Amino acid sequence: MCSVLTHFRILGWGRAYFSALTFCCLSYAFVSPGMNSPPPRRRAIAVTWFHDHQVGYLDFVYRLQALAREYELTVISRRPLTEPELTLDANVVVYRPARSGSVGLVWYWWRVARHLQTASTDLIVHLCSHTAALASLSLRAPQVVYWNEHPSHYLDSTHWLRSKVAAGLRAMQYRGARSARLVLPIGEAHLEDLLAHGCQSSAVLLQAMGVADKFAAVATATPTPPPLTQLRVIYTGSVHPDRGRDVMIDAVALARARGVAVHLTIIGADATQVAACEARAQQQGVAADGFTVLPRVPGEDIPQYLAQAHFGVCLWADKPYWRFNPPTKLFEYLVVGLPVMASNIRTHTAYLHDGEDGYIFEYDAPSLAATFCKAWEERQRWPELRRRALEQGQPYRWSEIEPVFLASLKALLP
Repeated sequence: MCSVLTHFRILGWGRAYFSALTFCCLSYAFVSPGMNSPPPRRRAIAVTWFHDHQVGYLDFVYRLQALAREYELTVISRRPLTEPELTLDANVVVYRPARSGSVGLVWYWWRVARHLQTASTDLIVHLCSHTAALASLSLRAPQVVYWNEHPSHYLDSTHWLRSKVAAGLRAMQYRGARSARLVLPIGEAHLEDLLAHGCQSSAVLLQAMGVADKFAAVATATPTPPPLTQLRVIYTGSVHPDRGRDVMIDAVALARARGVAVHLTIIGADATQVAACEARAQQQGVAADGFTVLPRVPGEDIPQYLAQAHFGVCLWADKPYWRFNPPTKLFEYLVVGLPVMASNIRTHTAYLHDGEDGYIFEYDAPSLAATFCKAWEERQRWPELRRRALEQGQPYRWSEIEPVFLASLKALLP
């Protein structure tokens, strides 16, 4: 009898052992893979405001690409993103305003606000100051504002009633900046302006736009400037009269009349602007061999054009809002090792030193023409100016800025 009981006990233990072994195997098969897989990526929304005929995108592209690598990204845009450099690993949502101006902007605020209030996300990044007002919304996710443009540039009017409306909308922008968990101004003038409007210094972090290392690679691949048969200068960006279009062409004519062989290349014109530039060059007698105008080219192709020049040109009229916005092209010139000829405005002189990494001139054709002549007379110094430009450009390389950008966002998350 005892032997029979012992037999059944052993049999029972064997079944129990087999059941336990089976449970462990099934647990490993179905539970362990989930336990060992990486946690789901956090979600982020990037709100943008790209103009219909915008020329430059690169500072936005750098940030969108970085966000797409780190987060499950949704991009909100006021228009479809058709540019090659804006091809992203992200979900794109388009809310197209039917009107332009402040009416269209306010409608966009309203539509984006509805989206943000219902979205499930961990982080909201306004990649433009245009939508800063939305940062005053009470949302679960922290909001960050990339403060790239002064509100007076796009919210202003000379009409007595519209000017009051514009002032109210500007006040909403600054209120949003004060409410944001973090504001990232692109220049010192913006930083000072934000602090003057009540932003807490602990919530404001100066962060330059950045320039891809591909620009710096051009300086390495082209350590010497083009041949000294003529002075070759280049302008990249928006092509408008108040951005110096006619000033540059007229200055070329004046300098060539003084015996200095200047060739100006302008990149970024649409069809109407190309026609205006060519007509002006023809009128000034420089169309044959002193001037070239090209349409917008992809941002990644800009370095190869810069490599063919001796100097880059930055100029725009001394208007209040442009005293805050440093131009992207300025930093691209420096990173590629291109000395800069820049008009005398705060957002140029804050970064350049006359006679060291370029030249400063007044915003008129005679002053720029005199700068062309001076640069040609001092052409033996060009290698020194290029070296200094490269040194000045080092802090603005995107590889230096991206880790700080991503870390500043991560610090806001629980």
